[in-house]
Formats: sequence, C-alpha cells, structure tokens
Amino acid sequence: MFRFADLGLSEGLITKLADCYGNDDEEGAREYVSSAFLTLTLLAIVLALAFLVVHPHVDWGALFNVRSELARQEACSTVLVLVACFLLTLPLGLVARIQMAHQETHLAALWEALGSLAGLAGILLAIRAKAGLPALVACAAGGVPLAMFFNGVWSFGIRRPELAPRLRWVKAGRVKQSAALGALFSVIQLSAAVSFQADNLVIAWLIGADRVPHYAVPMKLFLLIPAFLGTAIMPLWPAFGEAIARSEWNWVRSALLRYLSWAWTLSAGCSFALLLVGAPLTAWWTGGAIRPSALLLLGLGLWTMLCSVNGPLAMLLNAAGVVGFQVRCALLMALANVAVSIGLTMKIGLPGPVFGSAIAQAAFTVIPSSYYVWRLLRSRA
Repeated sequence: MFRFADLGLSEGLITKLADCYGNDDEEGAREYVSSAFLTLTLLAIVLALAFLVVHPHVDWGALFNVRSELARQEACSTVLVLVACFLLTLPLGLVARIQMAHQETHLAALWEALGSLAGLAGILLAIRAKAGLPALVACAAGGVPLAMFFNGVWSFGIRRPELAPRLRWVKAGRVKQSAALGALFSVIQLSAAVSFQADNLVIAWLIGADRVPHYAVPMKLFLLIPAFLGTAIMPLWPAFGEAIARSEWNWVRSALLRYLSWAWTLSAGCSFALLLVGAPLTAWWTGGAIRPSALLLLGLGLWTMLCSVNGPLAMLLNAAGVVGFQVRCALLMALANVAVSIGLTMKIGLPGPVFGSAIAQAAFTVIPSSYYVWRLLRSRA
C-alpha cells in the first residue's frame, strides 16, 4: 500500500523513456533519469522525517486489531522497520524501471528474485535465532532493497554508465513533466492499493485478524499467476510507446491481440488447475491449518482471469499517455471495491472481499478499458 508514495514518478519514467528512445533522444533520457533519481531521494528523506514525527502517536496494535500484549508491543517497531525498508526502495527502484523501459524486464525480475531469495534466507536465519517479529520483518523485507542496490551498482557502473545519475543532468523542466504524469499514476497506484490490498484489513476488522491468513495464504497461490503475467507483459509498455512514437499502429494492434489471447488462456488454465488442487495444496502447505473453501477459490480464479485481461490493456493505455481515463476508472473501482467487499463479507464471510474485487474490476476497469482501447485502435486504422 506504500507504492503510491513515489508520486508515480517511476511509472511515469517508463513512458518518458520509451518516448525518448522512440525519437532517438539520448540526452532527454539521461535528464529524465537523473531528475527522477534526485526527486525520489529527496522524497524518501522527507517521508522518513514525517514518519518519525507521526509514528510514536499511532496505536499500531489497535490499527491491526491484534489482541495479545506481545503483538501490540511488536506492532510499533515492526511498522518502523517495514517503512524504513520501503523508503530505501523509492530511489533504488528506478533501476528496474530503466531496465523495463529498455524491454529488459527479465533482468529486473532476476534481481527481484535474488532479493526474494535473500529475504527467504533472512527469514530462516531469524527463525533459527528465535528472533521477534521486527527482526523477522527486517530480514524478510531487507532483501529487496539490498538486491536493488547491487542492481544499481551493476547497471550504472557496468551495463549503462551513460545513464548513471549526475547533478548536471538534473533539469527542473524534466522533473515538472515527470511529476505531472507521475501524479496521475500515483492516483492509480493508490486506488489499486485500496482496491486490492485492503482485503486483509476488511477481514481483520469485520471477522478478526486471526482469519486473515485463511484468505491471504490461498491468495498467495493465485498471485503467482498475475505476477508471472505481469513480468511477461511489462515489456509491452515501452514497446507500445516506441511503436506509437513511430506511428506503427498495425503492430500495436496485432501485439495486443496476441498477448490478450495468450494471457487469458494461461490464466484460465492455471486458475482451473488451482480450483481443483488449491484446497489440498494449501492444507499441505500449512500443515493442515488452512483449507480454503471452494467458493473462495472460485472467487480468486475469477479475479485472476480479470487481472490477466486488464494487464495488456493497461500497458497500451500507459504507453499512449491515456492516464486521466485510467484515473477515473481506478477511483470508481476503489470506491466500489471497498463498499462491495464490506457488504459481501458481512453476507458470505471470508470470500466476500475477492468477489468484491472481481465485481469492481470488471465493472469499472476491464469493460471501460476494453471499449476505450477498441475505439483508439479503430481511430488509427
């Protein structure tokens, strides 16, 4: 839910760099990278200072609805550790966006995987040392910024030293342009966080924090599908951007249809498989502690298939600079998602949030975006 804190600059950078490469503007690319890096570094410092002021005055135990005294004590320091790890990723995360703009998503994914492995190793060490929750979270979350740091050293020091941030390449005009586009992406990110990440909080508030793992663990299984698809389709964003800059609309149209068909087929097949084996697999995974219902698995499968369709559509809209339309859709989806999720959770229990997410996404994102893209491509025929 912190992802919106970068004001959308990292996502805006992908669009700007794709446009620069489509027009062979290497100087503009250097200026955008340096300007964004400095802006996000200053932003991370400001947010850190603001959080240190606010943090002691928030009852974190009450916010997460935890009851034991140990959990209430650890909640405060755990949040502090988690926010610190996140703030480090604000400027460091730009490296992955630069790789994505060069259609090198596989490199960004490789470094992310290394960070996840480092986090897993940290978790195992923390468990072996019988550390508390703050230390466990530090080990788990610290792997990501560590991998991002070494990715930056490798990328700026060896692979693309010409893009290494320099103060002389910082331009106020580039910051203003990126910020204007980034502000819209920021709203989309915040709306997505409310829509998709508030489910656990809804369950904690309405059913109880002890029921959150019964929703979150099966969700982790299904999240593997959109995570893989998201990595696979991310190169479409800069590719569409460069093609649009060169007016290659026939390629855009054929690539979009190809990826939509591929993503839908893969997500439908994987979702159906998890619908069949998700319950025993989760029970085995958790030692019999969690066994999701068929209704919950069905809702997760529907939500996953909708995500697979929305991804390629969003890549094209991002590349075309159609951000205002996405902002309106995202805001409506967020409002509808929370309202419907709360209502369904009160009626059907644990599966309520995921059905609320699926309904809101279909009504306010997938259907409107499909219509908009159809009109856009038709006008460029």
